Amino acid sequence: MGIRMRPMSLYESGDSDGSVSLRTIMSGGSMEFVQNPVSLERLVDLIIGGGWPGCIGLSSEDRVGFVRSYLECSVHDASVFGGMRRKESNVRSVLKALARSECIPSPVTKVCRDTCVPFERYGPLILPGRTIGSESAVSYDTAIDYLGVFRDMFLTDDQPAFDPEMRSSIKVGKTAKRHLADPSLTAAALGAGKDRLMNDLVTTEYLLEALCERDLRIYAETMGAGLFHYRDDSGREVDAIVELPDGRWGAFEIRLGANQIEDAAKNLLDFRKSLEKHGASRIPDVLCVICGLTEYSYLRNDGVYVVAVTVLGP
Repeated sequence: MGIRMRPMSLYESGDSDGSVSLRTIMSGGSMEFVQNPVSLERLVDLIIGGGWPGCIGLSSEDRVGFVRSYLECSVHDASVFGGMRRKESNVRSVLKALARSECIPSPVTKVCRDTCVPFERYGPLILPGRTIGSESAVSYDTAIDYLGVFRDMFLTDDQPAFDPEMRSSIKVGKTAKRHLADPSLTAAALGAGKDRLMNDLVTTEYLLEALCERDLRIYAETMGAGLFHYRDDSGREVDAIVELPDGRWGAFEIRLGANQIEDAAKNLLDFRKSLEKHGASRIPDVLCVICGLTEYSYLRNDGVYVVAVTVLGP
């Protein structure tokens, strides 16, 4: 089994102090009260700058420029990958469709549909020197080919679905959540710069979720653990599941603002109760809310961990 190299986590880039360990959380250990404030502007800079080793020490503007250039080079490389010729316009269309599906379980048919979403609805795909719409759809077979190319080029890093082995009529989704390899790539593909993300908190929260799941996957793999997501036919969702090799697992919700922590914790507690009610053979051992803009990290009285992404580490 090969080793996959990924962009750096916040801990690896020095943007998280790692004072709260995922390993400690997954063991159900006690947690010190941690204070570490972070601004929205700083969080947006971390999202759009990405975890690229060559960008350490660069300004925010230069990091964004690097990401856009990298994406443009990737479009060209994908168009000739494996010795086959592909239309660069179609490559861009599929990349933008994937960016729109960031953190969403999207089957290939939806990716195909999204390549012909009206231009004015989502705006242009902005890459250096080019402004590309998505006037024409690609076929299913073409999308399958491009998705395989992106996977082989390590441009995508999808998050598989988790099955808690329910003994009830509830059907658990099996579609993976779509991710580009780094949230900075998604922001670049959407043409979402700093000013837009500072004023479009819905998009920012999706990209924060992508950043947190990138880091969770990296930290989980240091323990031999896997990263999944949960969704069932009742509409219940959990952003991230970390499963250890011994079968223990934790459920994680990801939120942008501290004012969302209470609802996220309630969703996790309700999720565990629902699994118990419907006869799941496995119940989460750990519940945790990861937040972008909380000043404090702590263990709640109900047993739910609350952790700022800028203090999380392996």
